[in-house]
Amino acid sequence: MAKLKRLYNSFMWSKVNYGMRKVSSSLSVYYYDDEVNSSTRQYIEGNEKFKRTVSASNILTRSYSNDGQKFNIITEGSLRCNFYFDLSTSNIMEKIIHQTKSSHSWETHTICLDESEIKTQVVSNGWFKTPIPYWKIKRVTAHNKALNCVILETDDGNYLLQASNSHQRDQWFYSLRWKVTLEQYRGILLNATSDTLVQDLKLLVALAVNSCLYISDTYLPVLNIVSQLLSKKSASLSNISHEDLITALAPLVENNQPTHEICDFFIKHCRNAPRSLIVLDTFTQIVHRILKENVNFGKSSFLRLFVIEYIQALNCQNNPSEAIEKFLHRVHGPLSQCPHPRILNNLVSVCLSAIYHCFGSEIERKRNKKGTKVSNLHPAPHGLHSVNILNNQKTLSTKYVKNSLQEGNVKAAGDVKTINTDNSTLDMNLKESHSNQKSNKCLEETLSVSASNVETMKLFVFVLDRMYSLRLQIDDWGPNVAGLLQPLPFPDEALNNKEFLRAMYPLVERITRDSRDYVIKTLQHSREGKDGWLQLYSLNSPLCEDNGKLFSSMVTALLLPGVQSGKRKKFLTLLANSQLQAIITLAVRENEIMIQLLGEFLELDIITDEQKQLQIVSTLLCTASGNKMYTELCSHRDVIHTMEGPTYFKLAPNSTIVDLQVLLGTGSWGNLRELDLSFTRPTAGIASTLSRLKNLKHLNLRFTDFNDEDLKGLCDSSLNLESLNLCETNVTDDGIQHLCVMSHLKYLNMNSTKLSLPVFTTLKDSLPSHVKYDVTYTEAW
Repeated sequence: MAKLKRLYNSFMWSKVNYGMRKVSSSLSVYYYDDEVNSSTRQYIEGNEKFKRTVSASNILTRSYSNDGQKFNIITEGSLRCNFYFDLSTSNIMEKIIHQTKSSHSWETHTICLDESEIKTQVVSNGWFKTPIPYWKIKRVTAHNKALNCVILETDDGNYLLQASNSHQRDQWFYSLRWKVTLEQYRGILLNATSDTLVQDLKLLVALAVNSCLYISDTYLPVLNIVSQLLSKKSASLSNISHEDLITALAPLVENNQPTHEICDFFIKHCRNAPRSLIVLDTFTQIVHRILKENVNFGKSSFLRLFVIEYIQALNCQNNPSEAIEKFLHRVHGPLSQCPHPRILNNLVSVCLSAIYHCFGSEIERKRNKKGTKVSNLHPAPHGLHSVNILNNQKTLSTKYVKNSLQEGNVKAAGDVKTINTDNSTLDMNLKESHSNQKSNKCLEETLSVSASNVETMKLFVFVLDRMYSLRLQIDDWGPNVAGLLQPLPFPDEALNNKEFLRAMYPLVERITRDSRDYVIKTLQHSREGKDGWLQLYSLNSPLCEDNGKLFSSMVTALLLPGVQSGKRKKFLTLLANSQLQAIITLAVRENEIMIQLLGEFLELDIITDEQKQLQIVSTLLCTASGNKMYTELCSHRDVIHTMEGPTYFKLAPNSTIVDLQVLLGTGSWGNLRELDLSFTRPTAGIASTLSRLKNLKHLNLRFTDFNDEDLKGLCDSSLNLESLNLCETNVTDDGIQHLCVMSHLKYLNMNSTKLSLPVFTTLKDSLPSHVKYDVTYTEAW
């Protein structure tokens, strides 16, 4: 221990930092001012009073001042070299340097500083014929006067290294000093006893922090030494307090990435003492840096395992929910937008990996049953396995939620008004088509998961839920979490597990209640032919436990104006093809949104199969509201589908929507191509009425109270408008941006609206180039 302190003091006294004084002699002797460095010496010599709760930032503040000059470590460079056996006095040194300035005894070599020795790049017969191990170098000094020399003292003699200037000399001096001292520390630490190990480790960390070299150049060799220490002396470390070792390492690992061995040591502490103050005080900052700077967990899976164990340690606190929320707020930051975009992706990756590994045993069993080699699964803490799920992130589908009703090729039926509605002739299947009880029993037996894995899965689902629900204070994470979960990046074993679906239920419900259109869209599948949350919680699923309540809420949200952005009919077709039996069952239970859906299926001719049309009609006639809707539908089809009547009509000023509905409810309007509703009031909610005019091409809404919601509904309809006049209406950017789906437009008037230039630019890029615009008296004018 005394030898280690002398080694540390000799290194510290060689710094050219603040508080240093030079002795007037030919050789420079550096020493520290006692007043300036009293706090540093107290830290080094008074380690027995060092408390584990002291943070690394306090250590750095007491140990180093920003006034001192820092150098980058140098590993290779060209130097003039000389060698002498004895340099006992400064006069001899000066004489040798000045008299041999241009002598042949000076040689030029490219010096390389390796991990364990100093050597030349090209092997020669000069002074550096053989490499010099660092352990042979007794002392490294720097000459204070001319010629900028660094002296290496060994048992064989003295090597003189001459640099081109004083800055380069200091850089070589501190680099050599660091290499030599680090090699001596390595031997002392690896041979230290358990009584002095913590003290020696603190001195090593203080050495790296207080060095005149930048911490980015010194921390990695120190961490490597600590990694060797943890791997070779694991048996003796059992008698040492883990908290003391972690506190000693804190100044380095809080601002730098820990190595594999150090992460394993931290993981062991999280498992053995999850409620330790070290977890909340020290590990939080380390985890924050990992989430902020990591770019690929596939190459550093040990970091991901450490984050997983840290979150599990938070779950062991007195108030786990509050501890997790505080952690999320801290890593996000106080602003509404997180300044580090990698944090969200890395945190979601950690949660998905933990959930994936909760079902790892079942996945491995299935692979072994199929004869597939499972070589990439290796043991991890708490039964987790280190697999990079995001590097193989295929979109997983749930086969069991497919509609049991197989679609057949049936000849298209005629008009719905000619359908015979005699209930006695219909073979109805108004109940959901689930798999039989035997297959359900086999499914539950296949997906058996241990209780500990279930609790772990619930924990990380809760973390995902907290990340989304914090959107009341954090505006940027909620939509991104919903978007990352849209392709269902979970194994089939999880999607077929009731416990997992129960845990995810609150999160999916929050996404359904979100008011933002682009968030609600994430409830649908991300690609054609793949399932989404809508199919997963459908009444068709054998795992549905809420009688279709969440499914009904999701359908209601997805049918809101503007959500489908011109793809409403496509979405209705998807529902009709895959969820028809679930919709019929809920309509029989008098669910209004499902009754409305069945009416739209008939109105838009989405269902062409005659038998399915008969099922829909009979379902509508089973309820009072459905019967009323069917009667109105038949009368509207008589009026709208008759290709007679005027091609142009102008409604009188100050007319209301009721007048228009009465007017379109009688007569023949199937031939109407141009409708002028200018100066009518009110027109709010008129989009659903206008959507029935299939042949309408020109619409004038000037000086009406037509708003964004009506415009979104108009864009969701199947109308192919060629001209649209929105002059002096109440539309804003929120509704105007949905006009990009009207690909048949030739003229668009947005005069005197709240149109902005960025939205107008985006709209012009989306619509055909031949469209003419009127944006007078707008920001885009």
